[in-house]
Amino acid sequence: MSSSFAAAKLALHGFDSAFGRVLRVIDRVELWADRRASRRALYGMSDIALADIGLTEADLSGDDPSCSWRSLVSSQP
Repeated sequence: MSSSFAAAKLALHGFDSAFGRVLRVIDRVELWADRRASRRALYGMSDIALADIGLTEADLSGDDPSCSWRSLVSSQP
């Protein structure tokens, strides 16, 4: 069960806001880890595999702000 689903389910039962904040932090870390894993998988693909999904190495170059640790402390998910 994803933490966001768990947070929504617990919110229905009236858990306190401190617990909700902890769940939101966990959800944010989970989202960051998923994005990082996806990015690493793309970097590991060959040029042919990237072409199959319509990407090039140039598309992967540069920093992705959503994969940065700074995205964990930003106000938007």
